[in-house]
Amino acid sequence: MGGFRLKGDYLFDPARRFGGQAYIQWSSFSAGRNDVSGVGSLTVVDFGVALYKHFCLFGTPRLCVTPLGGVHLTTMSPDGAMDEFGNKFFNYDAAGARLELAATIAFGPRYEHAFSVIGGVNVYTPVFAGPAAGGLPKLSDSTKVAQPDISAWATRTVSIHRLAARRS
Repeated sequence: MGGFRLKGDYLFDPARRFGGQAYIQWSSFSAGRNDVSGVGSLTVVDFGVALYKHFCLFGTPRLCVTPLGGVHLTTMSPDGAMDEFGNKFFNYDAAGARLELAATIAFGPRYEHAFSVIGGVNVYTPVFAGPAAGGLPKLSDSTKVAQPDISAWATRTVSIHRLAARRS
């Protein structure tokens, strides 16, 4: 398993420490030992938005707990899914949600440095669009599409990052 997340944060209300985040996340999962689907790996790309709130403990921004919740649209590509030109083909679509909880300790004269430990999970709906004769099926189609079982992948992140100084 590997991947990365490119995100942008915006603090909507600095006094209440309430903000939002837009993100693109790329993940690659390999098959498990007991997987009999015949698919060697799965690449997942999420496009999402999230909201968060910093809860600073003991009346200081030095120690904060930050829950985050978001939604995303997801496109997936099983191993070997390529078009006639050999390009990787993302041909399964789903929706999903992302939940995270971060604990951050800030240090420095203006709290401009931080160490964070972040735990999170991504959950996905069953695939609602996939390959079919003549293109992608509509939501109203009664055609049953072969769907990979990807209803709940989890990501755990531990990160050390540098934060811009924020005044309360």
